[in-house]
Amino acid sequence: MKTINLGGSKYTPVVERVKELHRKYKNSSIETIVLKDDGSTVTVKAIVKIGNRTFTGHSSARYTKEKFGDVAMENAETSSVGRAIGFANIGLMDSIAVSNPESPNKEETIHVCEGCGDPISEQIKNFSKKLFKKSLCRKCQTNKKSKCKK
Repeated sequence: MKTINLGGSKYTPVVERVKELHRKYKNSSIETIVLKDDGSTVTVKAIVKIGNRTFTGHSSARYTKEKFGDVAMENAETSSVGRAIGFANIGLMDSIAVSNPESPNKEETIHVCEGCGDPISEQIKNFSKKLFKKSLCRKCQTNKKSKCKK
């Protein structure tokens, strides 16, 4: 998959994640649902199904007059799809989302455990990097094998 440098981090664009999802899992599906659209903010939920497994992602964006603000619906939908596919461990680098400094709709970065793929906070990631030289969740830190059992 192609990656880009975004905000100093490697990032796999959503289009690449979608291509990889469909390449690897022919019977996968993506569904998006608008949870809120009040004219100022839009929130979208994406549901990605791979066999009997389901992954969800959410994203909100603001309608603004700034750059990207007029396409808030598209931004929220694309981000939610990218997050759901990321939770399926497709196209991940260091985190589920990377903030785009040019966008007024900045996302909170969610980091991923290198052992099991679970989301972890920035604080846990930083602690783990110091001790184990890897981003590990608390379970994987305890196991010290970086392969925790869910």
